[in-house]
Amino acid sequence: MTLPRAIRRFLLLAASVLTVLAAVLRACAGDDAKGDWGEACVESRDCRTGLQCGVPWAAPYCTSECSGAKQCPSDWSCSGVCRRP
Repeated sequence: MTLPRAIRRFLLLAASVLTVLAAVLRACAGDDAKGDWGEACVESRDCRTGLQCGVPWAAPYCTSECSGAKQCPSDWSCSGVCRRP
């Protein structure tokens, strides 16, 4: 059974409005609403300034590139990016 055209249009409009609203709320919240070290993310803009999203060997989380463990939070290691324990 196919939904009537008017309902499909309404659902598409509602989804578009919710997507725009989420983007506006994220922009208004600023850096405080973004992920910190080790928090889950989908893309780098989900993380605080200076952090990036993703590690190739695990579910993506907010981290940063490093050349030594001193650049990472305590108890984390460095393997090109800061890795949580």
